[in-house]
Parts: sequence; C-alpha cells; structure tokens
Amino acid sequence: MELKTVPLYAGIDLHTLHDSRHVSNRLSINLCVPLQADTVTPYALLGEILGRSSQKYPTFAALNRRLYDLYGSFYDCRVSSLGDCQVLTLMVQGIDDRFCLEKEPLLTQLADFLCDMLLCPCADQNGFDAQLVEVEKKNQRDEIAAQLNNKRAWALQRAREQVFCGQPAAIPRLGWAETLDAITPASLYSSYRRLLREASIHIIVSGSGALSQVEEPLRRRLSAITADRRPLSICHHSVPTAPEKTEQLEEMQMNQTKLVFCLAPCPPFTAQQYGAVRVAMALLGSTPFSRLFVNVREKESLCYYCDGRYNRLNGLTTIDLGLDYKDCARAEKAVMEQIQALQAGDFSDSEIEDTKKYLLGGFASMGDSLGELDPWYLAQIIEGRCQSPEQAADQVRRATREEMVTVYRSLKPILRYTLAEEQHPEKE
Repeated sequence: MELKTVPLYAGIDLHTLHDSRHVSNRLSINLCVPLQADTVTPYALLGEILGRSSQKYPTFAALNRRLYDLYGSFYDCRVSSLGDCQVLTLMVQGIDDRFCLEKEPLLTQLADFLCDMLLCPCADQNGFDAQLVEVEKKNQRDEIAAQLNNKRAWALQRAREQVFCGQPAAIPRLGWAETLDAITPASLYSSYRRLLREASIHIIVSGSGALSQVEEPLRRRLSAITADRRPLSICHHSVPTAPEKTEQLEEMQMNQTKLVFCLAPCPPFTAQQYGAVRVAMALLGSTPFSRLFVNVREKESLCYYCDGRYNRLNGLTTIDLGLDYKDCARAEKAVMEQIQALQAGDFSDSEIEDTKKYLLGGFASMGDSLGELDPWYLAQIIEGRCQSPEQAADQVRRATREEMVTVYRSLKPILRYTLAEEQHPEKE
C-alpha cells in the first residue's frame, strides 16, 4: 500500500491509500494545530459541537437519518493530542460504491457529508446555538472530571505534566474545566473561525474505491475557507526534562497505588533507530512475555499490571505499575534490575526473535483495519515522515542486539511518580 499525497491548497493536503481487500472506504478530515493553553479548551469543545449537528442536520435524529440513507455509514468527531499537536478529526466510513443498490457514488456523497459537518455548523451571526453550547460545556466538564476515575491514566498524565512542565506536551487534551465558563456562543464561533484559518488540514481517504474521485468535490467545498488562511507549522519542541523533585508522591482516595517511572533517551533516538527502539521497548515491557511482565508481575508478584512504552513524538519512555503501596520499594528495585540487565545485554536470541514475531504480526494485521491505518499514517504525517507499516516491519527485522543495547543504555531515569491511597501503610 502506497500513500499518495495531492496538495489541494496551502496547508490542505489530500492523502489517499488504496487497498482492494476492503469492502468500505474511510474519509477523515484532520485539523492539526499546536497545543496552546488559550485554544486547547475551546478546540476540544468544538469536537463535541461538530460531532452533534450541522445546518443540514440540526438534530441528532436528522444526522442519524442521513447516515442511514448513506447505507448505514458511521460518523465520528473527536479530539486527540499527538506530541505537541492538537488534532480535531471528523471521520466517516461507509461501503464502497460497487455495493450500492444503484451503484450511486457513495464515496463522493460521504465527502460532501463530511464537508457539511465541518463547514456548515449550527451557527449564525451571533455564534453557535446557545443551548447546544451549554449542553456540550457541561458534557466536557463532566468528561474532564471523569478522568479522575481512571487512576492509571490520571497518574500517567500527572507524570507527563511534571516532565514537560511549561511545555506544550504538558497541556491536557481536553483543556481545563475552569476555562469553560468564559466560553460563549460568540467566542466559540470565533475559535472555530480561527481553527479553520490556522490548522494544517490533512484529509486521509482509504479503502477499495476510486479514491481520486473525491479530489474535485473536496477542492470545491474547501475553497470557501482558503481566502484568509494562515496555517501554523507543526513543530515538536517539548523535551522530557527531570523536574526539580525527581521523586514525587501524591495522594488520592483510591484502593490501588500507581507507580510511574519516566525515562528519557540521552541522546535522543534517531529515525534510523526506530526498529531497534520498537523491539527493545516491546521486550522491556509491552508484550505478554516482556521482562517486566514475566519477572516483576509473574515471578515476584509485585504488581497487578506493569507496562513500558516509548512515545516517539515527545521522546518520553514510561513504565507504569498498579500495586500495593507496601511493595513500591521492592517493585522499583525489580524494575531497575531488569533495565540494568538489558543494558548489559543480558537477554537471549530467542527473546529477540519472539519479540520481533510479536511486532511483525501486529504490522501484518494492521492492513486489515482502515481504523488502524488511518491514525497510523496521521501520526507519520504529523511527525514529518511517511513510513508504511511494511517499512516499519522491515526496520524491526533488521534490528540487532547491539542496537537494542544502545537503546537501553540511552535511557536515563528522570522521575519516579507515585499516586497513593490517602491511608497508605507509611502513614499508619
């Protein structure tokens, strides 16, 4: 599969990915802007507003009827963060034209539908519909508050905030609840117009259809926003840095302690190392037979879960565990022992091969789902390089023991963050 790119306008690119194995097509319009404190909350709110209605489909019922008419197509609008970038994604997926009863051009209709949702929201000269804005502000406030319910995700977020303090990567994806009160229907509409002006827009069309047929309708519809566009460049400036206090403890009413280790590569990994990085991190902590899972969880029974991940876009490696507070010191010792063993090259050839097979299986199956290919390529585009899953798999195959040892030796601990229950044993 080859990703083909056609520039439509300045800062607006169309990317197509054809694969005849699929029976459907997927279209996504991705508006990418730098993560900024003053825009993150309203842009996250726009994800809810644009996902609910448009001028053509002013109610949820009308929207669902239209999707039903489009052969039961699926529509979604969401906001994510990738590195230093905030992304608002509008996506629709439906069957290929050849399966339509009258062979009607469904792919073109899906492109028009997506443009309707983006370009024609429920708004007038006074801004967005006031009732809709209030409803979605409450929903976003509830969603921000609900993040506390997922203590594992919360601990990882708090750790990231410490190592990226003052940098874009520390900004939460949904913004802050306290900034929602100041948002009005008029100010939100101003934010919407700003987003259309400043976003780098990447349209990804994937599937088995004649994907090029959407170029003309997309070019025609998007011409309406090109007059005053000033797209911002997407750069990644955040660097994980050891905070002043490299060991931090926070308390919360909860039943299970969360322990997060943050490590940064020194020097930073290069694109040529990514194959070795993937194998090294998978062997460390992201497979069912990883060193952390087998030794820390299974053999020593020190935690309920443990995982190790590397984020290529912000350069941070995290190892996180859920455990009883009394086991924190022993778990830290066990984790560091495994890292030191890997840094010394104390791992077998069979471990390397098993890990590679695990990763290669994931790459091989990625093409089976348009829902996996779309975000894969979006992350590649935002990073500034377009590596296919097949190319990534080839890098994994070529990774050597020596390269993996170099990866392990580059990791430097910069923070140990603990989220503990308020009445943990040390306080009793």
